[in-house]
Amino acid sequence: MFSNKFLCINHPVKIKKQNKEKTDIDAVIVDKTTGEIAFFQLKWQDHINLSPKTLLSKSKNYKEKATKWVHDIRGWIEDSTEKEIADRLGLKPKYINKNNIYLFVLGRRHGNYTGFIPDNANCAWVQWYHLLNYILRTSPSNISISKMHNDLILESPYNIETPNKPITYRYGKYRFTI
Repeated sequence: MFSNKFLCINHPVKIKKQNKEKTDIDAVIVDKTTGEIAFFQLKWQDHINLSPKTLLSKSKNYKEKATKWVHDIRGWIEDSTEKEIADRLGLKPKYINKNNIYLFVLGRRHGNYTGFIPDNANCAWVQWYHLLNYILRTSPSNISISKMHNDLILESPYNIETPNKPITYRYGKYRFTI
């Protein structure tokens, strides 16, 4: 996927506000031909055991931290000039257009938790296996950051309706339809 048209920043980018570290961007990819930029927050969760208490705790932690990152990065982008963003990323200002920055929360595993609706406004919430599947089935010449971002949001399990047919159960003379 990452041909010569992409520039990858191979170190975390610290985001500071009033000289205090607010958050970081784990990975940055710049498409030099379109000017599109991808900011990634990597969520490398540990394996989850079968304990409901552990599952709820990890779910809450994942959701809160990732949502906070999205909020903090959006605020930083909004409050910064394009030159300030370029300086922080170590890029030339010509590569920065705030309208072409796309956010990705990338989980290694266990990120699609029940009961959570992620904030998809300019953020694709995706798991590692889904991203790999997307890259493998998409022609390299058709991959762009904006297309990948939009496609991953559309394909997200949070956005796919599961058709539910009514199921009828009988228990003696009683009938239950769910």
